[in-house]
Amino acid sequence: ALLGGAAPAVGDYESIATVSLSASQTLIQFTSIPSTYKHLQVRAIARDLRSATWIDTIWVYCNADTTGSNYYQHQLVGNGSSASAGANAGINSYGAPIGLTTATNVASAYSPNIIDILDYSNTSKNKTFRNLVGVEDNSNGTLRFISSLWMSTAAISSLTFSSGGNGDFAAYSHFALYGVK
Repeated sequence: ALLGGAAPAVGDYESIATVSLSASQTLIQFTSIPSTYKHLQVRAIARDLRSATWIDTIWVYCNADTTGSNYYQHQLVGNGSSASAGANAGINSYGAPIGLTTATNVASAYSPNIIDILDYSNTSKNKTFRNLVGVEDNSNGTLRFISSLWMSTAAISSLTFSSGGNGDFAAYSHFALYGVK
């Protein structure tokens, strides 16, 4: 369940928009998001082209707000043999983070991300993101649970996924936005 109680049924998810890349691209954007749902969910299968080791981070901006002090994040990380936790308050010039496989990881591996955006149209509270991501890092798989906060009561009408200068999203990356009734 998104917030407790019964889990949403299959029919409670409604497709809003999908972006599938045939070539690399720096930004993924969903605009004109209707305010008619209770929550949003983004399902992404993606990787970036930066030559970096381990896991990379991409950023989610709400309503084109790139003010880093408006975003906060906590995460739990596990790789099967160890676990760690971390937090960032006021994430410099970045938005809410999500994880991503890099160009130096297994060539055919793309990171699955499931991002729940709770009460996205409620103008009485700040917005909370919950992201579950898996990354294959050359036989060192990692699972991250990331909780992010956008310090704004504005209804979310657009989401921008940015590589933050870390390298473009690779071809065949796929982002799908759903409304949850």
